[in-house]
Amino acid sequence: MSISFKRGCNANGTSLQGYVNTTYANLVACFGEPDKNFDDYKSDANWDITFADGVVATIYNWKDGKNYAGADGLALADIREWHVGGFRGTDVAGRVRECLNDYLAKGRTVEEIVAKSRPLVKEYKIDMSKFRDALTTMQNTACDVADGIRRRDGSVPADKLIEYTVVAAEAKILDKIVKAMDYCKV
Repeated sequence: MSISFKRGCNANGTSLQGYVNTTYANLVACFGEPDKNFDDYKSDANWDITFADGVVATIYNWKDGKNYAGADGLALADIREWHVGGFRGTDVAGRVRECLNDYLAKGRTVEEIVAKSRPLVKEYKIDMSKFRDALTTMQNTACDVADGIRRRDGSVPADKLIEYTVVAAEAKILDKIVKAMDYCKV
């Protein structure tokens, strides 16, 4: 099941309702680039979203990034615990997790990953052809692994096995983008 949402909301009066453990890259891929107007003293990235039924959610890091902690703060790529704000009784943290899970469960082509990753690629000056080659290699390896498992255990549908393996490879790729900058820098 897919949860629909749109960017933007009136977040006045919202408060911390829970947490989501994921990467900055996954948040950007699922929800788009972070908002431009937010409290950039205590947080480094923020997404304001409204679900189809009008429920409001905010996703942000809090006092653990470079903006607040300076040199001791975490880089966006290293932040794993994200705050989820909203109004009481709306289970916004669960909805945000469901959106992320839905996004990650969908297999993505190399070109879709490249398109979603363009802002990170541009920000970190990554060579696009090397990035595309790295993604292709990872997906091909994932498909080879899935095929080998399918041959060993024929009860697993090949398409599902490949889908899950490619999704896992994609998540690893997006998670490692910033850590592999030396290889891909122009």
